[in-house]
Amino acid sequence: MNSKAIYRSQLSMVRLGLPPMMFVLVLLLFSDADEMGPMVIAADNCESMGIVRV
Repeated sequence: MNSKAIYRSQLSMVRLGLPPMMFVLVLLLFSDADEMGPMVIAADNCESMGIVRV
């Protein structure tokens, strides 16, 4: 990934109201598709904090 693509993806995350670290967390969670537990826990935490709206 070049810096332009990373910047563009971070920009879209900022537009959605998510900090860049959240984008990294989502990438890490989705890269390990076998472990569904952490993803569900993270989604619950984000929802309770009002970060993610489904």
